[in-house]
Amino acid sequence: MTHRRTPKPADQTRAVAYIRVSKDDQELSPEAQRAGIARWALQRGVQVTSWHVDAGVHGDSACASRPGLTAALAALGVAGLLVALRRDRVARDPFETALLERELGRRGVRLVTADGVSDEQTPEGALLRTVLDGIAAFEVASIRRRTREALAAKRARGEVYGKVPFGFRREGNRLVEDESEQATLAQARALHASGISLRRVAAGLSSAGHVSRGGRPYSLSAVHAMMQPAPVGSSAVAPASASRPPEAADTSAVAPASSSQPETNQAAA
Repeated sequence: MTHRRTPKPADQTRAVAYIRVSKDDQELSPEAQRAGIARWALQRGVQVTSWHVDAGVHGDSACASRPGLTAALAALGVAGLLVALRRDRVARDPFETALLERELGRRGVRLVTADGVSDEQTPEGALLRTVLDGIAAFEVASIRRRTREALAAKRARGEVYGKVPFGFRREGNRLVEDESEQATLAQARALHASGISLRRVAAGLSSAGHVSRGGRPYSLSAVHAMMQPAPVGSSAVAPASASRPPEAADTSAVAPASSSQPETNQAAA
């Protein structure tokens, strides 16, 4: 019968520090987290051998996708501790946290936190860690729900949110049709409806003197994006006083391909 070998504990007086800050964090800056970990290390006589930061990374992202955490794991060496300020700084997904702790356990390394909560290696400590991980996941779900509700409220009020779609401009908290872009859009749709590919539509727009918001000729991807449906909810869009209907667009800039040699639509190129 083969017995699983228990890994030899690494040096518990050495630690690698991990810091994570998301775009939404207001108080837990990298500096604040570093200061908290440094105080913890000084009080316990632990030497922090290296510091690793993931900036702009959300807590529910996969641990394997984070360069800072990957570097921290690679830097462990003989260090027996991976320390973060709090457990939710490591991850807000209980599954990701469990995978990380299992990997650390195979190396004889412990995941600890500078706040000292749930570090006890007892059944009670394990229960508390499970509860904290569940709370972290709950907070992520709550934030997402509040965001959805806030966006729904903005839609209901007809307010602008996110990127302004092509063919419109922002006026205060509303979208109104941009006559110049609407004319470009009408011509693009008419050209595409005549049977030519989006690549030739882009070339036709450039030939007719149409340029993007950045002042550059339209690319295939830009034409594909502009052809997507208008924003959901007519209340978010106030129509312009006069915009050209699609059937009035000038298609003379590009002639459609002949019937004898049909051109393949390259929208997916």
